[in-house]
Amino acid sequence: MVLKGDDKIEVKTSQDGKVGELVNSDGVFGLMDSNGNEVFKTSGVASAVNEFTIANAATGNAPSLAATGGDTNIAAILKGKGTGAVRLGQATSSDVRLEADQPIADSSGNEYLKFSKTATAVNEFTIANAATGNAPSLAATGGDTNIAAILKGKGTGAVRLGQATSSDVRLEADQPIADSSGNEYLKFSKTASAVNEVTLTNAATANNPILTATGGDDNISLALGGKGTGGVLSLSNLTMTDAKNIVLDTTTGTQLGTAVSQKLGFWATTPVVQPVGAGQAEAGAQTQEVMTDSTGGTPATTISAFSSPPTQAECNNALASVLAQLAKIKADVTAVKTLEDAMRTANVSTGMMKGGA
Repeated sequence: MVLKGDDKIEVKTSQDGKVGELVNSDGVFGLMDSNGNEVFKTSGVASAVNEFTIANAATGNAPSLAATGGDTNIAAILKGKGTGAVRLGQATSSDVRLEADQPIADSSGNEYLKFSKTATAVNEFTIANAATGNAPSLAATGGDTNIAAILKGKGTGAVRLGQATSSDVRLEADQPIADSSGNEYLKFSKTASAVNEVTLTNAATANNPILTATGGDDNISLALGGKGTGGVLSLSNLTMTDAKNIVLDTTTGTQLGTAVSQKLGFWATTPVVQPVGAGQAEAGAQTQEVMTDSTGGTPATTISAFSSPPTQAECNNALASVLAQLAKIKADVTAVKTLEDAMRTANVSTGMMKGGA
């Protein structure tokens, strides 16, 4: 050991002469306790220019162990032996503090984890490990009652969840997915022992994304419903793939249009409201009557028995009855024709029939 200038070493010993004793063994110096056990030892490096400097501190300040020396930038290495860990702090420590919020780096100096300081911060992340069969957690904790946890990528980078072998990406309490203002986009409702679910499949160019009912059952319907009296709205055309049918219930039945003001059209016809018109009124009961034989005969209702040869009066009576019934038949046919024309107009206007050759 070389002392220069005013340098000095004060060695205080106990009665057995061991406390603070400096020993030299092959150029290695150390400090031993009162039992003769090493407290610390040094190892020399040829042509060394860097070292540790221990600085004490006044009240309210921390003593320091710092890398110093001839180099401009000097790392400080603190390591255990073999598989021994490096332990920082103690049970009563308020924190293990980064003096300048430096990132934590790997053995090549590449950043693992970087920190950003907020003045007067009261909220933080807490990482909790877990026993077998349980998941470790990264949770927002702190002084506030309700604290959000923000996980984001850089620039246009995405936030990726799970991995190829993950069974699921789980919502711990079935929370809804919300927009940037906290308004709900999508809400979930849990069913105990569920085996069926909805699968959303994306698609390449010129193909359609698919929303499908999937799960453990062989046959699963996909139910879509509005809230209260609200319906299911389509923002574009609804296309039925080939050989697929519309299946209706057999109890109450189904309406196409629930109000006469709603418009409907078939086979490329412009939709219209329910067609109305006086011609659609019921044609009414037929007015023609059955003519029967009568002894005297009454024009328009009965035909009298003819003499042989018939008299002029008998012929006039019969002809009058026939003509009267023909007039009634004409009126009945006219009423039916009016109704038929109205039905045709309604069917043509809604596209139920073409209306021409």
